[in-house]
Amino acid sequence: MHHCHLSILNPSQHTRIFHKMAKTMAAWGDRVSIIAQDEAAEAYSQDGIRINPLPPFHRLSLSRWKARKKLYQQALALEADVYWLHSPELLGVGKKLQDQLGAKIVYDVHEDYYLTLKMARHYPPLIRDVMANRVRSIEKKAVAWLAALTYAESCYDNMLEVPNEKKWIIRNTFSDQIPEVDTPLPKQPYFLISGTLAPEWGVMEGIRCWEKLYPHFPSRLVIAGFASRTTWLQQLRHRIHQSPYAPHIELIGGDTYVPYPRIWQLIQHCDAGLALYQVSPLVQDKIPTKFYSFLAAGRPLLYPETPTWREFGEKWGLGVCGATEMTGPTLHRAIQDFSPPERQASPLPYLWENDAQLLRTVRDQLAI
Repeated sequence: MHHCHLSILNPSQHTRIFHKMAKTMAAWGDRVSIIAQDEAAEAYSQDGIRINPLPPFHRLSLSRWKARKKLYQQALALEADVYWLHSPELLGVGKKLQDQLGAKIVYDVHEDYYLTLKMARHYPPLIRDVMANRVRSIEKKAVAWLAALTYAESCYDNMLEVPNEKKWIIRNTFSDQIPEVDTPLPKQPYFLISGTLAPEWGVMEGIRCWEKLYPHFPSRLVIAGFASRTTWLQQLRHRIHQSPYAPHIELIGGDTYVPYPRIWQLIQHCDAGLALYQVSPLVQDKIPTKFYSFLAAGRPLLYPETPTWREFGEKWGLGVCGATEMTGPTLHRAIQDFSPPERQASPLPYLWENDAQLLRTVRDQLAI
């Protein structure tokens, strides 16, 4: 089978799309293509996967519309058997590909886009509501013609009222299909804030927590990830500059994507991670990808408390729950006392092997 993954906003070597789903499919012997943002001038192959690049663009620009048109033209030319859509704005493209090629279309739901738009503070409130309702309406109408739908989180399960035979939960668990990188590491010891750089993901809270710890545990703070909002990135840089410990803070990426192999390298060698999300309906029932990554690395993660996260963290030995409310000395002791739990029988529920099997089930059903 020829599987083609389509994304308008994600980089071509996105953690879920490339390192998990595409690599797994290629290992089965299937032909796999990805059309997504990439700075390459022309198509190329990586780990047996064909990458068709879309030039990177700003999210709120006319280039976004042009990129969608180019993506559709490239997808049509590839004539794949199955197209995996990784954004709701590509559902219209998927319907055209189904009608013109007879291809099967799978919608891979990374997040609750309705909630994301409702809580997107960079849009005016009225526009948020209109956009959120429009996206949810498009998603629900698509259920009738989609061949399958996959959710990245258990908490999304009933979101679109999909029949059981058409839906699967394929989580963002940790996959070891990540190449090692030979990039110089930050001076140790260091704490790490990684992934999406945005206010709701707790970056500012992470800086404050590290500053609280610094007098008791002198260290560096590494912030590694991509910020899609230029204005907020400027605020982050200003906040770093204003920190009393600014010389010890390093920003990697910011206005450019940081490849996941580099993020994984940083996770493996950090003293602790900071994932102090702003607790809201947008994140409180999710299990963030970095939770799985830190468990796999055996490094402690500092995170706020929700019932879901406390239960998950206590079960698997994730790190320090409720870190936002702790004093510097208390946090320091908790980090010093951390020791990764002994691994139980494999495969562990936070490893990709379990979800790869579910992906295989989806693939086999699509082949019928």
